[in-house]
Amino acid sequence: MKSFFILFIVLASSVTLASRVSRTSQNRLHLNGGCNDFNQQLSDLNSWLNHVENKSCTPPAQVSEGEGRCHVDITNCVPDHVQRYHGVSSAQSGPNCWNTALVMSNLVPHMRQSSSEEWAYYLESPLCRRLAGDE
Repeated sequence: MKSFFILFIVLASSVTLASRVSRTSQNRLHLNGGCNDFNQQLSDLNSWLNHVENKSCTPPAQVSEGEGRCHVDITNCVPDHVQRYHGVSSAQSGPNCWNTALVMSNLVPHMRQSSSEEWAYYLESPLCRRLAGDE
């Protein structure tokens, strides 16, 4: 369950970074933006990968697009669930940030619309518990 809460926090706090990530036609994930911003973001991604999957990565060199804009392939620098699900959406619109956290925690089997009631059900079930500050 610890990884469930970490995933939820990461999902909630990574909206800006996620908007700068695109999937290529070769199914690779690229981080796009200002060339000067990449070092810290790549370091943060590597720390996240190490924490979630006990792996580390060395991304390929960034590719300059001119005028201070670059992109870099981060496919191997994000956890497996990000590689699988980044850019995937459900057939119905809705509050799917809840569903993403439930799917990544293996509490529900597939992407779909989840409601606040369903979210509350899982949080109040024996499957979840409140974490202490040092966990």
